[in-house]
Amino acid sequence: MRTIGYYEKMGMLFSDFAGTFPYMKIEESIDRFSCFGGLENEISFDFFESLEDSIVRIYMQGYTESSRFIEPGYMLEKPYRELAMAIAGSDAKILNVFKRAGLGESMGGSLIAQLEREGVLYVEESREAPIDREEKPLLPKEFRRYRIQPKIRFTKPFYRFWFSYVEPFAKELKKGRYDRALSNYRIHKERVHSLVFEQLSSALLRKVMARRNDPLLSEGSFWERRNEFDIFGISRSGRVILAECKYRGRRVCAGELVKLREKAASIGIEPDIYALFSYGGFSGELKDMESEEKLYLFDPRDFETLLK
Repeated sequence: MRTIGYYEKMGMLFSDFAGTFPYMKIEESIDRFSCFGGLENEISFDFFESLEDSIVRIYMQGYTESSRFIEPGYMLEKPYRELAMAIAGSDAKILNVFKRAGLGESMGGSLIAQLEREGVLYVEESREAPIDREEKPLLPKEFRRYRIQPKIRFTKPFYRFWFSYVEPFAKELKKGRYDRALSNYRIHKERVHSLVFEQLSSALLRKVMARRNDPLLSEGSFWERRNEFDIFGISRSGRVILAECKYRGRRVCAGELVKLREKAASIGIEPDIYALFSYGGFSGELKDMESEEKLYLFDPRDFETLLK
């Protein structure tokens, strides 16, 4: 039986979410999925309610009731709570998570393995090649003790949102005070939306390449000691696809493609295809360049492909 990967599952979860609230535009579905993905059978939205109003009503004013959505319930207790908040509030690299949570590698690894079995976490392994031992003494000092690390992902967006923007303010929310929690969300909200947009972009690219009879054999983000790429894919035919995802309200211009090319060149990657995913669309200059075989552009309308 075929194994369904993390990004494909994320695309399917998004399809279920959007199908539960069919009156939403695709942009609204993406935004709300970033905060509530995985809770579509537990909550409802008022038709004229803004995203921020929904967050306040469901998560902040309704903290006590909404805390039952966290399963297993012991994730709200030490040391699981600290681990989850460390994952949500960091770059998700495993050693950084342990440090932030105040956990040793043995204990932290055991907790992650347990929550992975529970279906809450996913360990995304690094695809970085090990450093050659002969090269290591020639590296800058800060890289000599460098260790390749996996990243820890939540399997449902609402877990990450909860442990980023809700649980750190639990004491205040239980007392009906949510000003600080709301202020924190307003300041940092692009962070939670941008990661989920990146994950959905990877799911979309997987589906598009499959429809073009050149499915991805390797996918997801790529990080190494010098750079990080939102999406690095390798297709069945051997084509390398490098992509950047931009969750922002304005159009993406040609300069982003230039930056992506320069970043790829800096570590010796020569992609066969560049792809840009933009929540705010693209400049006319970039659209004109799309006719080039090496460039794919995806805007919010393309994410409707995940619903089919």
